[in-house]
Amino acid sequence: MPEQEQSFDAALAALFGEDQKAQDKARQMSEEKHRELLAAVKDLTGSTAGKRLLWWLLGETHLFQTSFTGNSTTFFMEGERNIGLKLFALCMEAEPMFMQQLIDFTREQEKKES
Repeated sequence: MPEQEQSFDAALAALFGEDQKAQDKARQMSEEKHRELLAAVKDLTGSTAGKRLLWWLLGETHLFQTSFTGNSTTFFMEGERNIGLKLFALCMEAEPMFMQQLIDFTREQEKKES
């Protein structure tokens, strides 16, 4: 069992004790919410406006840049980058061809601008 699932199970046990029915219900609700989130992200990745927003967000979170500055700004930038990594992982889970679609989208936008 992956470490994340084990920690999730431990959190459920802490919340609901040994009540297996309550744990199962909480897990099912969590899985349902995750599926809903993936569906929402898939909608975003499928639209021009959504791709534009996601490209901007990934850029703002410095996902493809170093966050090291040599001072305390690094911590702030690393926090932003962490959000970008989570967003990127969610996009890739929802739409495995997301990165290629994003590359194609940005190339298309650059052609329109030039």
